[in-house]
Amino acid sequence: MPAGSGDTLALASRLRTLTESDLLALLRVREVRAGRIADFFDLAEALLDPSSLEQRLRLLDRYSLLVLQRLASEALDIQALEEALRGTEPDLIAGRDAATTVDELDSLALLERENGAARALDGVTAVLGLFGLGDLASAPPPANLAPVDSADQDSTDRLAAETAFETVGAVAELVLELRRVPARELGRGGLALPDARRLAAATGAPQEEIAALHGIAARSALLVREGDGWRAAPDAEGWLDSSPAERWQRLAAAWRDWLPEPVCRLLSARRHATWGTGLQEFVAWLYPAADGALQQRIDETRDTAVRLGLSAQQVPSTPGRVLLADGAEAARERMAELLPASVDRVYLQHDLTVISPGPLRPDLDRKLRELATLEGHGIAASYRIDPGLLSRAFADGRSAGDLLAFLESISLTGIPQPLEYLVNETESRFGSVRVSTLRDDPHGLRSAVRSDDATLLDTIAVDQTLVSLHLMRSGEHRLVSRFERDVVYWSLVDARYPVVAEDDDGRVVGIERERPRPRRLEPDRDPLAELVARLKAADDQAPEQTELAWLSRQLEVAIRAKATLIVTVALPNGTTADYLLEPASVAAGRLRARDRAADIERTLPLKSITAVHPA
Repeated sequence: MPAGSGDTLALASRLRTLTESDLLALLRVREVRAGRIADFFDLAEALLDPSSLEQRLRLLDRYSLLVLQRLASEALDIQALEEALRGTEPDLIAGRDAATTVDELDSLALLERENGAARALDGVTAVLGLFGLGDLASAPPPANLAPVDSADQDSTDRLAAETAFETVGAVAELVLELRRVPARELGRGGLALPDARRLAAATGAPQEEIAALHGIAARSALLVREGDGWRAAPDAEGWLDSSPAERWQRLAAAWRDWLPEPVCRLLSARRHATWGTGLQEFVAWLYPAADGALQQRIDETRDTAVRLGLSAQQVPSTPGRVLLADGAEAARERMAELLPASVDRVYLQHDLTVISPGPLRPDLDRKLRELATLEGHGIAASYRIDPGLLSRAFADGRSAGDLLAFLESISLTGIPQPLEYLVNETESRFGSVRVSTLRDDPHGLRSAVRSDDATLLDTIAVDQTLVSLHLMRSGEHRLVSRFERDVVYWSLVDARYPVVAEDDDGRVVGIERERPRPRRLEPDRDPLAELVARLKAADDQAPEQTELAWLSRQLEVAIRAKATLIVTVALPNGTTADYLLEPASVAAGRLRARDRAADIERTLPLKSITAVHPA
């Protein structure tokens, strides 16, 4: 029988017995493409395809590859396998378990198991030989990673905490900006240039850093993909309102989950050592079949660790070590000790700036930003009270008393007179521009903008940000537009004019902004889940016909491979007989095959065949 033909039959039979969840998990981890797979035999052939096997084997660590090597020449039970692994390099075998590794390899459809013994599939053995790995058991690892000098740990932790604080703040600004306006992703990958520039301005980070910050936010599920763009995830609101340490915990936990498990074990076992070039050498030794893609991911993982304060100057920080040893919650407690404490008071300045002496409590920061723009990032952030934002607050129904009370509650310096004057004046001017509906206008005009301040109206008429409204003069104190009142009103609010809306009787009314309803996201099609459902449904329908179809497919595979089978046939007297046959054709419900033992040709009804096994 040609190599692999028996594997196809055996694997197809095994796949057929898996539950939907186990089958789907296998297809995902092996990254199977659903196209052109019509039945379990097609699926088995896809899993045994040399390119698919090569892709998967490159991701295996040295110990798993060694186990496959030992199982390539013969089937071994666990006891015999452990005996075959004796003498293996101690660093390689430490903490590893042969039985667990066999289970893992079996779940990847790389092994065949029977009667308590396991054997590498023929296709796996062939691909392993292409790697030229040599003796995996005796190659010593690189020299141990250099130990960390405990005397430098405090300075490492301080630097790591500073970097973590900056990263968490930048990610928060990125999420806030994408909550306001989504960003478009290019077909070749990466954010569109205008969006990258916008996000750089919002975060205060260099433009070349945006991709890394976006990756951290996306892996932490703070962003969701919608069409060709990215927006803030629905639960990002809660994250934004949480403390800096809690924000950090989510980002750090996502980093830990993103680590390949063997690398995580390596870092955890050597969490008191440096993570410099020695780490790269260890990864190259640990993954001897890996290509550049894995090393690139490791490099990106290490870069993200620096950004999150898990390491600094190639040395793991205390929170980084705790994350690897005890998990994200314990690490958050250690990081909270290092991050600057949040403050709930600010300095209000006479020049309308607001200085926060430390990181402002997130809920207060969100409220302050309704009145002020962020001008300076960092631990001591600076804001500036914005008249346009004050007008928007008044448009939302708040009063000068409300705004001044809030500012008073967070101020260490009271309310400076210029600030009080600005708030009160903005409220007094609020409503100096009024928008109303035009009814039954013969020229199709739908709204009017009025103001007693002709100069202000002149400014509105030539404002380039309002050019899309096509505002036209209709008197010294009046502009008209073809757009509805609410559209004009909110455009003027966004342009920061002191505008109110009127009803048909000239009374001021509050109107709700008509926000675009979030487009209902259709669940993304999952081709693999659909494939699994289709295979199982076909297998469950008309059991008798399904069994005949299954038998025919087994025989067709054997015919193509010119394979010899043991075919069990039910005889008329109630007994069964086994024949050593080389199938030649299947047609009209009958098998024509060469009997190798008797050297004659036989023709057998498919309904009489009860079992088929590779010889």
